[in-house]
Amino acid sequence: MTKFAIFLLFLLHCFLFISGMAKQDSISQSARIQNAKQVVKASFSAAIRTAQAANSFASKTSPADLGVKDCIEQVSSAVDEFNDSIKELGFLGGSDQQCNDDCHLSNIQTYVSTALTDSSDCTDGLDDELKKHKSSTLVTIRAKYGGLENAVKNSLSLFCQQFGKCK
Repeated sequence: MTKFAIFLLFLLHCFLFISGMAKQDSISQSARIQNAKQVVKASFSAAIRTAQAANSFASKTSPADLGVKDCIEQVSSAVDEFNDSIKELGFLGGSDQQCNDDCHLSNIQTYVSTALTDSSDCTDGLDDELKKHKSSTLVTIRAKYGGLENAVKNSLSLFCQQFGKCK
């Protein structure tokens, strides 16, 4: 009987040890996700600020230019996509029955990819305008939107790295 009691105590000890480790793993997993969300959100927020600054500059310096007007609209769409991405980040780790974490991550990837398309279309359109009209103002605007395109690429890359998506 004593051997059996010792055996049960041993099993109980093993169970408590293993369940404690599982709890630590879930906490560290939760902390890792929280940290990744903060890093990615900061990147998305920086891209939004870059987009808003580029749009502000472009609207003040060349409001009549059709190519610039198209850029402002496309980049405004990209800002909306980033704002939607930030909302989706907030849902990660939640208890949404209709959309689990993989669904939210897929939505974020789609939003940021769309923002990249918007910013690329903008710079491509400005490149076409620059072939027609060489203007120092247009060159400066193109550079600002080019910086945005790089910020969006970096945001997408960081998201993929942090969450293991984008295969």
